[in-house]
Amino acid sequence: MRDSEARRLLTAARRRLRQEIAEIAEEGERRSGLDTGISGTRWATIILGLSNGLALERLVDPEAVPDDLLATLLSRLIVQPPAADQAG
Repeated sequence: MRDSEARRLLTAARRRLRQEIAEIAEEGERRSGLDTGISGTRWATIILGLSNGLALERLVDPEAVPDDLLATLLSRLIVQPPAADQAG
């Protein structure tokens, strides 16, 4: 991150990835008719943050992070999303 050109390229790539995930999340809500009260952009940030954190934990202790943990957590968040006024 100390290299400004590398940071610029990484930032652009991450923004594109978040946008793609946001579009998928929004399309999923439209198709299912489910309103989680969370924007696609926030879902993208949540998903990337959780996946990055779980990946780091798995590097440290692979047994602590089962293969299905992220999917299980996301499905529970979607089924019981936070109240809309807290979701932003």
